[in-house]
Amino acid sequence: MFRNCVLGILMLAVIPGALALDTTWMGPTGTFSVYSARNLESMEYAWSLYFANIDREWDAMYGSEYVSLDYTYYLFPIALGITDFLEVSVSPNYLDIRRSPYLDDSDGFGDVFVNLKARIYDSEDWAFGALLQGKIATADEEDGLGTGEEDYGLSLLLTRTFASSRLHVNLGYRMVGEPDDVDFDDQFLWGIGFESDISEKWQFIAEFTGETSYSDIEPNDPMDLTAGFRYHCSYGGTFGGGMRYSFNMEDYSCPVGGFVQVGFSPSNRIEPTPTPIPTPPPVPEVVCSAEDLTVIQGEFTRIRVDVTDPLGGDLTYDWTSSGCRLEPNGNEAIFYADECDPGTYTVNVQVQNAGGYTNQCGVVIKVEAFRPRTEIVKLDLPVVPFKQGTRVDNVAKAILDDIAVKIQEYPGVTVELVGHTDSSGSEEANMKIGLKRAENVKKYLVDRHSIEAARFDVKSMGETEPMVDNATMDGRIINRRVEVIMMVEMPVE
Repeated sequence: MFRNCVLGILMLAVIPGALALDTTWMGPTGTFSVYSARNLESMEYAWSLYFANIDREWDAMYGSEYVSLDYTYYLFPIALGITDFLEVSVSPNYLDIRRSPYLDDSDGFGDVFVNLKARIYDSEDWAFGALLQGKIATADEEDGLGTGEEDYGLSLLLTRTFASSRLHVNLGYRMVGEPDDVDFDDQFLWGIGFESDISEKWQFIAEFTGETSYSDIEPNDPMDLTAGFRYHCSYGGTFGGGMRYSFNMEDYSCPVGGFVQVGFSPSNRIEPTPTPIPTPPPVPEVVCSAEDLTVIQGEFTRIRVDVTDPLGGDLTYDWTSSGCRLEPNGNEAIFYADECDPGTYTVNVQVQNAGGYTNQCGVVIKVEAFRPRTEIVKLDLPVVPFKQGTRVDNVAKAILDDIAVKIQEYPGVTVELVGHTDSSGSEEANMKIGLKRAENVKKYLVDRHSIEAARFDVKSMGETEPMVDNATMDGRIINRRVEVIMMVEMPVE
């Protein structure tokens, strides 16, 4: 029977679109003792610790004597959004009952309530929902902490949202489990709730709830008027408390009770209000560009600044350069690289509009030293003749002495030595003779003129590239040779 007192207090409607969603005593999200027409979103959760005191009277002697019932509850409701439209919750509790003057006191774990809440309809102004509730009989029946039987209930939830407040209505019906030799009637439950957002973190909550008792010996259809406040911390914590006045109470007992709540839900976190961004001053927007960012000594480049001015008036330009010669002209300037050394130079321009607001931009110009244009050409060198055999004779040595001078003029340039023969003999033999002639030329230049051996690339073309026809003796002599090939960089006139 004591369970009836708790459930009567915990039936009311809740906040759709309120400041936050917190657990009621019984588990579903809502106000202190009412259920909400809206749910936690999928995988969101909330939990609370409640300490509550409720006073009731029991007509023990059918009008002649009354027993004062003082209920103290310690509750730990937990709620979880399993989808965006379904919420499951559970509320275990510890109960301490003081009965005076005729009955003994008792305390222990009370019944556990399991709830499934569904959001059926949701709009900006209205929300409708339903709550299915079951009681698991875990309380000790012998100590009078419970009936030892399961109860089941269904409640319909309605919420109306206004600018900064919410009105809630809740109607429910509970099927009460009956112990042996006890006749309990089912119960009708109702509740009306109102909450108002005082500030970003503070809420005022008022509730009026009631129920029909399930036997004649219970307190006479208790009704409770509740008022309190709830505070939400920025990190998601919740602190609440209030007072409850119980109607239908005789003078014997005190009709006033109270409660305290401490809770937490990540969904209740309050994001800080962003600081308003001040209107920026009407500073002109400037973008600098240059035709060329690299300039050869003696040449020039044009620099330009493009301006977007919110005031749309006249503009003034102040050009500066870290070096070289600069000729400004309004929003353009010419950078001359004829009076400065190679290096990097910064050109800046400050733009001022009619309101006196300024902005600036700049470019970095690289000045490179003047270099004449060049191209890779093949030196016109004489061929080294071989009248016969592979030995370098005096005529060939005299020619190689002149060639050595050219080779030494271009240090580091690779020298290609290509040996050639006439068509006498086999092709294989001629390839070997041509290679030997080229190697002897290399040896002479290395030994005689101390040219690095690594600079030479020696190969043979044999009889494959004759200069003239091999049909005559004179022609065959001309074809016996070594060509010296050098590719060098030469200035272009």
